[in-house]
Amino acid sequence: MTSSSISCALGVLFVLAIAILHASGFERFTNEMNQTDASTMMKEMFPVLYLMPSLYLAALAAFGVLAMLDRRGRRSICLILAPAVLLAGALALLLGEWLPLVIMGVGAGFFAFAALMTTQQNGGDAAQPD
Repeated sequence: MTSSSISCALGVLFVLAIAILHASGFERFTNEMNQTDASTMMKEMFPVLYLMPSLYLAALAAFGVLAMLDRRGRRSICLILAPAVLLAGALALLLGEWLPLVIMGVGAGFFAFAALMTTQQNGGDAAQPD
């Protein structure tokens, strides 16, 4: 394994960690939502919406796995993933949470490092296969 594929794997692990942490609050969120005086429609709709960020993060992790396996497309995928992961973490700041930003910032850094290392490993031309 190259350093860029290891970096992709670490980025995937950090993104999946946040996805799992977020999804683990589903039951608590559903219970608290059911105890409110919100309408029945809201009580059924919001728990499903709560899972959307976890699914989004899992999809980003899947693209990270794709980048890890595809040497020729790794640089391009990682250059898209790094800011997308960082932006997803920054959205947690809207709720006043710093931990997701820190963890996802590290994951984004791994994807950025993978893009940089892919360029260097390919002699400056990421389009050439190894």
